[in-house]
Amino acid sequence: MRKLTVAVMSLALSVSLSGCGNANGQAYGDIEELKSAYEAAGGLCPEWNQNNQVIGALQSGDCDSSTVLMFFGSPEDAKDRALDLKNSSKSYGLTPSLLLGENWLINSKYVELVEPKLGGLLIVD
Repeated sequence: MRKLTVAVMSLALSVSLSGCGNANGQAYGDIEELKSAYEAAGGLCPEWNQNNQVIGALQSGDCDSSTVLMFFGSPEDAKDRALDLKNSSKSYGLTPSLLLGENWLINSKYVELVEPKLGGLLIVD
C-alpha cells in the first residue's frame, strides 16, 4: 500500500509541475546562486553554512536552524527530495513548508514570502 501511495503522490507532484512553465522558478548554476536569489527575494540567511549534508543534493546548506537550501543535478532529483520531505513531514504530523524550483528546493517557514520573486511550486500542505 505504501508503494502505491508514494507512486500516486509522485505522479500528482509531477503532473502539477509539468504545467507550471516559469512557475517552476529558474534553474541555478550552484548553491551560491540560489542563496543570492533567496536573499534578493527577501529571505534571510544570517548563519550560512554550506555543509552538503542533504541526501541526493549536489550542494546544500543552512541559513539558520529553520532554513535549508538545496541544489540538485536534475529536476527529477529535486522533485524526489521534495516528495521525500513532504512525506516525512506528514508522517511526523508536521506541515511541510517547501518551495520547489527547477533544480533546487528550499525548506523554510519563509517559503511563502520568497515564492513571488523566486517562482517555484509551494508545498505547504
